[in-house]
Amino acid sequence: MAALARRRNSSGKVADWSRQYVGLEREATSLEFHQQLLVPGLFQIEAYARAVVSTSQVVAAGDVPEVVVARMRRAELLRRPDGPRVHLVLGQAATRREAGGSEVLDEQLAYLEEVAEPPNVTVRILPDDVGAHAALGMGFVLLTLEVGGQESK
Repeated sequence: MAALARRRNSSGKVADWSRQYVGLEREATSLEFHQQLLVPGLFQIEAYARAVVSTSQVVAAGDVPEVVVARMRRAELLRRPDGPRVHLVLGQAATRREAGGSEVLDEQLAYLEEVAEPPNVTVRILPDDVGAHAALGMGFVLLTLEVGGQESK
């Protein structure tokens, strides 16, 4: 899998620790996101991404525009006609977090509705009152890749 990720073109300004992930994400046949507090980068609109990235402790202020552009480029995979199956489980708290302000949040939520229209993309909101669950307190992504003609997570 690592060789497959390294073989692909660069996605622009990406932190060294995430370069391999971006390559794997691009090659995945399915992606399952579970995030409680923030909309994952692949689903972010530009203004939301700018607000989130500008608070990063690992991205220099001067690199924020380039990182945001790279994030927007990555999101194109959601609109590919041959795109992967994508499933997002988003915690209800993320739908209220005003990263970038209330107008940005409204635009972000509208975008989530739009991006969930194609049949290969689903977005689910996990209500706060669901109680304890296996992903409580953490976010994660499950990637499925085709390796040697078979899908592997």
